[in-house]
Amino acid sequence: VVGIDQAEITQVAADLVDHNGLGDRVQILRGEASALVLDEPADLLISEWLGSFALVEGMMDDLVVCRDLNLG
Repeated sequence: VVGIDQAEITQVAADLVDHNGLGDRVQILRGEASALVLDEPADLLISEWLGSFALVEGMMDDLVVCRDLNLG
């Protein structure tokens, strides 16, 4: 599992992952989804759609790029 977000909350999420002993299975990254390139193709992409169906803040564009780069 790879989680990515641009906000500082990623540090809290990473700390929770470590605290719960899931560091070998869950990775939390801080950055833009459109910059994410995984080592292996992903099986599933899940996004928290905010606002008007991911059309605000260029979110849809980031999701499309992330999908194209990472889904198998």
